[in-house]
Amino acid sequence: MALAGAGAAAVVGGQPAAAAGVPPWETTVDDIYLLIGQSNMAGRAPIEDQDREVVPGAYLFDPSERWTPVSNAPLGLNRYSTVETPRVEITRLGPGYTFARTLSEATGRKVGLVVNAKGGTSISQWRKQDPAGVFPLYAEAVRRTRAALLGTPSARLRGIIWHQGESDNRAGVGEYYLPALRRMVDQLREDLQARSAVFVAGEVGTWQGRGAYINPVLRTISDQIKNSALVTSEGLTTHETTTVTWGPHFDSASQRTFGRRYAEAVLDLHSPGRRSLSAASRG
Repeated sequence: MALAGAGAAAVVGGQPAAAAGVPPWETTVDDIYLLIGQSNMAGRAPIEDQDREVVPGAYLFDPSERWTPVSNAPLGLNRYSTVETPRVEITRLGPGYTFARTLSEATGRKVGLVVNAKGGTSISQWRKQDPAGVFPLYAEAVRRTRAALLGTPSARLRGIIWHQGESDNRAGVGEYYLPALRRMVDQLREDLQARSAVFVAGEVGTWQGRGAYINPVLRTISDQIKNSALVTSEGLTTHETTTVTWGPHFDSASQRTFGRRYAEAVLDLHSPGRRSLSAASRG
């Protein structure tokens, strides 16, 4: 796979990569992570000044099937999603930014992200066989990850990062959600030939009683899905407080924290018994 910048200056956030203080384009990455789910994974928090820096050692899979340095400029990390059209008003900060930074700093390995989330989606729409045929969510996640793996043969898929559940937060969710999630994870691991890939999910927000139905279900995933973990949304907040019922989306500080929690959970799964930087992934 030919990389952008071979024989030409790479551009990062409107600047040549060298001017932005990052190394030249890499020929490969070491570890690939698939980030999928609904709006909070896609990112709906404001991108602030501290979120605009390029992350050294972390790369984002782009539409040309090349690795570009991780940066939120101009429209967050879900801007290359093939199932959600990027727009200024919705394509914003998600957990992937600090997730990539934390992993890169902790491991010294080059991290590659395939981000392909879509807001407002339910677990049923992430099935391998979508009966409605409207949202090829599963198919596109697999297609893009396969392309990343084929173009980077020295890398392997190390993890699947999942944030979804607001659309399924209702009574009776326990009857169908975990079986559907377990099936999806099994199929992703099989279709991507990544049986050892870890799986990490996150709770939805808890303000004003949110998550009352889905979060208790999510807390049981380690008993239902092999090599998996859950990260808590404890203490996280929303920026959508102008209506009587607050919105479902995490604010910028919470998305940064969530990204670190996801990374810590991945590191714990890869190295059982390690001493986490943030106990119980609460950092």
